[in-house]
Amino acid sequence: MEVEMEMRAGEEIEIGQDITPPLPPLSSSLHHSLLSSHCSSCFSPLPPQPFPPLFTPTFPNTPSSYYCSSLCSSADSPLHVSSAEPYLLLLLQSHPSAYPNGDSSDLRAALRLLQSLPATSPYPRVAGLLTNRHKLLHHHDHRVRDGARAMFLARKMRDESPNFSIDATIANVAPHDAVLEEAVLSLVLTNAVEVQDKTGRTLGISVYGPSFCWINHSCSPNACYRFSLMTPPTPPCWPETALLRIVPFGRSSGRATQIENGVCSNNVLAKESRGYGPRVTVRSIKRIKKGEEVTVTYTDLLQPKAMRQSELWSRYRFICSCTRCSASPLTYVDQALESN
Repeated sequence: MEVEMEMRAGEEIEIGQDITPPLPPLSSSLHHSLLSSHCSSCFSPLPPQPFPPLFTPTFPNTPSSYYCSSLCSSADSPLHVSSAEPYLLLLLQSHPSAYPNGDSSDLRAALRLLQSLPATSPYPRVAGLLTNRHKLLHHHDHRVRDGARAMFLARKMRDESPNFSIDATIANVAPHDAVLEEAVLSLVLTNAVEVQDKTGRTLGISVYGPSFCWINHSCSPNACYRFSLMTPPTPPCWPETALLRIVPFGRSSGRATQIENGVCSNNVLAKESRGYGPRVTVRSIKRIKKGEEVTVTYTDLLQPKAMRQSELWSRYRFICSCTRCSASPLTYVDQALESN
């Protein structure tokens, strides 16, 4: 049986306090439209003369990433190339119909995550994070199927470069070839959050470890989160356990979950964090008692209940049953939203 994870307060937490330190992502990627204007490592705007990657692929005419500094370039470009991200960009550039979604950030984040993780298999959880692969595929999500095939071809291009034929099509990839890619892409679609700058502009997406991703949704949350954009930190950097005031809790077992069936503890994932990229910090917006579940929102709380439920089901495949959604009659706020 799949263990449903949550995070609970490990101590009494007053309103307006940080619950976590700034957590580094497991994987992150800029939105496709910002690749030429923002740093692919820290998401900051590029200077007039951006820094190219220190490592480049061998395949000709492959799109490149750009960086705000030599530090970001040296930190990120090895993963940029080794993950097959440039080959994916070339593939989508040559065959735009291969993934008509228009934004490749989810595919690139999945490739980066797949490259940085140890050898794994498509469990219901990969690196401790729920994939939702079967749910997404059951509802005929071609985004997963086609995206995974594009990832598979990009990795094949990397391995066979420069002898790989760019004319290879996604349709020629057998379904069983891209099972692992399906699992990791589903993980990204399920767990990634949109990274915003101080103005509220969305820059890209990031996937974080269980310390963040095991925090569940509520339409009446007791916490929120914010991002900080920074170049790779110089040692000593923040340890993930510093100021971490929440603990994992498995609902089926009633105790903190260790490594089991693909579920990993925080300490394991901390070792696999990149250590740079957009960091996220969770902060309390209500007083939280010790042992109480910590929740954030996955959607816009100023939407009527029906719209919130529809969005949560469409993206995450669950129906919210928090106190606000379960209230009968509707809360005053939801009544006001319904009347608009």
